[in-house]
Amino acid sequence: MVWLPSEQILFGGNEIRNYKGWVGNIGDANINQWPKTAKKIKKNYGNAIVVIPGHGKFGGSELIDYTIDLFTVPTNKPDKKNIEINDIFQDKLKSVFYINSESDTFQDDNRILINATVIVHDNTKSIEIISPQIIINTSNEKIESEEGRVKIYDLQTHIPKLRTDVNYKKLIVYKYDNNIVGYVVVLKEIESTNL
Repeated sequence: MVWLPSEQILFGGNEIRNYKGWVGNIGDANINQWPKTAKKIKKNYGNAIVVIPGHGKFGGSELIDYTIDLFTVPTNKPDKKNIEINDIFQDKLKSVFYINSESDTFQDDNRILINATVIVHDNTKSIEIISPQIIINTSNEKIESEEGRVKIYDLQTHIPKLRTDVNYKKLIVYKYDNNIVGYVVVLKEIESTNL
């Protein structure tokens, strides 16, 4: 982070995110500490006129607030935007490490996300699902979506490597074996490849 007090410009680096931009590789990040760090930045540099994030377009101090909201775990707020894992998933879905949606509701054992991105990972891969609707069953950790885009990254290399990027008509993701296979991705109809 670099602060230029005379110009009131804050170079936020990768701690500060640009509005609705790329979240980046957060696989090794301490998500629980992220909003706490951003709150410290707001306390010390919240009067910044210009805030330059690590990636994307610059803005004002609202980018600090956006970063705080992006990584803050909500408590019993079902329709909050930019939802991170909540307490319900802390024990059952430890491998779900990022959820961003316009709407988040529960119906029995199903968590229904509208206009959502969900990222899950196991020991070998990271799976990013982008869809108008994603349903996560909390009892069996199954993820379903009728249409959208899925990206699968290989985590067995030093830097995560994109190995699949396709549009689909039906997707099912489920855990097969935590230690050997991890998540299995079933695509019933692939519309196009983005590679």
